[in-house]
Amino acid sequence: MPELKTQPTAAPTRKVLFGAVAGILVYLLTFASGHVWGAEIPGEIASAIPVLAALATSYIVRDRDG
Repeated sequence: MPELKTQPTAAPTRKVLFGAVAGILVYLLTFASGHVWGAEIPGEIASAIPVLAALATSYIVRDRDG
């Protein structure tokens, strides 16, 4: 198992930051789709979509070296 790295600052890494932003943006789009455009999305699906978006974004975004 690889050794854990100590982060140089308390600031979140790029992966964490982009994952959180993606989750928030997709949540807002899901909310707006129900209230503005009248789309009916079940609660279970509406809560899973931002989590999946954050997971996918965090997987794709690379951290900077150093």
